[in-house]
Amino acid sequence: MSSARRFLSAVGILVAVEVLPGCARAPAPVVPQAVSPASTTSGALLYVSETGKNAVRIYSYPQLKRIGSLTVTTPKGMCVNPRSGNVWVVSGELTDQVTEFAHGGTKPIRVLTVGNSSTAYFLDACAVNPINGDLAVVTVVSLTASGGLLVFKHGTGTPKLYHDPEMFAYAFVGYDSAGDAFVDGTDISETGRLGELPAGAKQMKDVTPEGLKLNFPAGVQYDGTDLAVANERYGHIYRISDTTIIGTTQLNDVCLVRQFFIDTTDDVLIAPSDCKPKSEVLIYDYPAGGAPVNELTGLTSAYGVVISR
Repeated sequence: MSSARRFLSAVGILVAVEVLPGCARAPAPVVPQAVSPASTTSGALLYVSETGKNAVRIYSYPQLKRIGSLTVTTPKGMCVNPRSGNVWVVSGELTDQVTEFAHGGTKPIRVLTVGNSSTAYFLDACAVNPINGDLAVVTVVSLTASGGLLVFKHGTGTPKLYHDPEMFAYAFVGYDSAGDAFVDGTDISETGRLGELPAGAKQMKDVTPEGLKLNFPAGVQYDGTDLAVANERYGHIYRISDTTIIGTTQLNDVCLVRQFFIDTTDDVLIAPSDCKPKSEVLIYDYPAGGAPVNELTGLTSAYGVVISR
């Protein structure tokens, strides 16, 4: 579905913790297996949001062993502070909240509320500025107006709202290494667009490259060299440099890919694939793409993935 129609109706946020008992590792393809809860505080962790289950699943990485889960109302996109390893979880569908957890933590550190009594937003995704810790949150649309990019300075306080003059419905956001924020979405005719909020700028600008076919905009992430922008329906990821498409990565065997995560440490791309009633997380070589090299099964409504270290 288009970014403007990605919402149901839910309110509020509930945070709880499920800790699972230990058991043995399963062979690939990986079916979620539990390990000791002590593992939650050490090593890399893979977080998978399951919107329909009101849960964020946590796995050891790269072992992909199930550790536990956080219960968060309608979790959508997630993002990681690269300095602290803290994970932010966006609650969608009129909940207007973003919740921060420490790496491996089970209790929220901070809950930010976006809307107020007169304005309610449909939130979708977030990103953390690697330079100063600003938290950018995408609101797809509001009840009364177009969407926008909300930026919490240093991840706290009251956000400032930015708009791209060419965009109506907003989808996902990602920062590059210089602190420039990039947002994909669609204009009023549902044609794909890419916007940028340059570091220190007071307004966004349109930077849609020629040839970008993004009628179903999905994840945005800087891969250390280029900007990766996905079309959710086709497993097609554009690699963009200076408003020019310099290459593409095709992910095979996927249905809907929303928020992917590129792990530059291992040169892999991790993508949730939501094919009702089947849902899984697929792992690909990056930037090669092609067939998945590993998979995580046993899910029902995978939406987003991030790795915290």
